[in-house]
Amino acid sequence: MLKIDDSGEFHEACNVPGDVVRSLVANKNLPKNGQYQISPSKLASLNANVEQEDRIRPVCATD
Repeated sequence: MLKIDDSGEFHEACNVPGDVVRSLVANKNLPKNGQYQISPSKLASLNANVEQEDRIRPVCATD
């Protein structure tokens, strides 16, 4: 998840494997709109506990 600040700069707010996030909603009913809500603070908490080797590696675009 990226967070875009007021100046337009973006920062990585959460970079965790999908199964970690899915485990948060595994026992919840699917909302009508098909999207679960997970607070940014909860995602930040998950992010703090994920090892670097489990994150998606950044890729630099080339022209």
